Amino acid sequence: ASCSAARSAGVRLCFGNILARIPSSYIMETVSSKVVDASADGFHSYDPGELKAFIEFINDSLKNDPDVSQHIPLKSEVDLATGSQDGVLLCKLINAVSRGTIDERAINKQRPLNVYKMDENLKLAINAAAAIGCRIVNISASSIRDGKLHLIMGLIWQVMRIYLLERVNIKSNPGIILLAEEGESAKDIMQLSAEKILVRWLRYELRKAGQEPKIKEINSEMKDLMVFSHVVSQLDKHFDKSVIEQDSVEKRAKALIESSERLKLKSFITEESLMEGNSKIYLMFTSQLFNCKDNGLELPEEKKIEVQKATITEESNAVGTKEERTFQLWINSLGLDGVYVNSFYPDLKDGLTILKLMNYVWPGSVVEGKYEKKPGSNKYKQIGNGNYAIAVGKDVKIRTAGLTGAGLADSNPTQVLGLPMYLSLIHICRCRRLLTCRSRWSPYH
Repeated sequence: ASCSAARSAGVRLCFGNILARIPSSYIMETVSSKVVDASADGFHSYDPGELKAFIEFINDSLKNDPDVSQHIPLKSEVDLATGSQDGVLLCKLINAVSRGTIDERAINKQRPLNVYKMDENLKLAINAAAAIGCRIVNISASSIRDGKLHLIMGLIWQVMRIYLLERVNIKSNPGIILLAEEGESAKDIMQLSAEKILVRWLRYELRKAGQEPKIKEINSEMKDLMVFSHVVSQLDKHFDKSVIEQDSVEKRAKALIESSERLKLKSFITEESLMEGNSKIYLMFTSQLFNCKDNGLELPEEKKIEVQKATITEESNAVGTKEERTFQLWINSLGLDGVYVNSFYPDLKDGLTILKLMNYVWPGSVVEGKYEKKPGSNKYKQIGNGNYAIAVGKDVKIRTAGLTGAGLADSNPTQVLGLPMYLSLIHICRCRRLLTCRSRWSPYH
């Protein structure tokens, strides 16, 4: 086994050395309609349709900005990689999506920029991206400056996603209350993630079109474009409904793009990209349709005011709203595998996220097999995970008095806020100690 491991390590080292000697002009090539980015750590593929959509989004967002005029309009993956290297374009893009996130005075704009100034800009962009909710995993200033396109595109997608989903909430669109299921209130709708709201909206429009709503998530299974065709037929009265009956995805894609132009959607998406079955492209298209002027969720003015008042009341009555947001950002900033909190209480009630946080702060404290990995909506399994999290808390000697598994599963604000509060305090204090001592001491031992 040791000989096999040694041989594998030797092959990886040899392969990395070979790739390092390949001239940059040969680094990218097209294989099976996928663009492949080769680097010393392996091959990374991405969809050309995604690339085109990202480039169009950047060009549209920054077309009037004089500080990036030398890069805009971008035309290819090479333009995107080189344009991102000094960090100015990324800083500007983040500010275009979330105004005021970065102080313009902090951006180094006087060109030519040396490596140190570039790194300052790139670190500024990466930190700002994390601040608005992006997951920054394996993304560093050097990786962007080296033109690692898969990482650059990963960051841009997250920024773009925040922009596209910004208005998918009940405060911006009071008509979302029409998507509530039986027994749900404005508070329940407020706790749904933007993706879940979009899925409910698609199902709502499908029912209006007389179709059985089978869709459960936005993914590649929508490749036949039937869902989009039925939905767009409700939004655009000039949509060619004959393509629904025809067995031609090409004709449906063409009709959808023509409708998107009539609905005045921004042209990030092409017919070809719609036919590729890319879930990111479908999320883009769905959010654009949802954000169009008439999305089928119109409410009478008095009803809008009523919903807005209910929303404000729920927010004012919420316990620890600022704390929830703080802990949510802290959890998402850690970049834990399979962990991303969209809605604080619903995403923590099954106990899995809390257990992963505990194992991150105290490696090895959570034992495999002692908790349910797929509790789903099973209340007993959720309570079991909560009780185990409390038991782990007692083992590592943090305060767990008054906490119960049932309280966590029921999303009791006082109890759910308790554990993340202790975990974040311990993590931050250890990190501060590490920085203060300037030693190689590990914050987790």
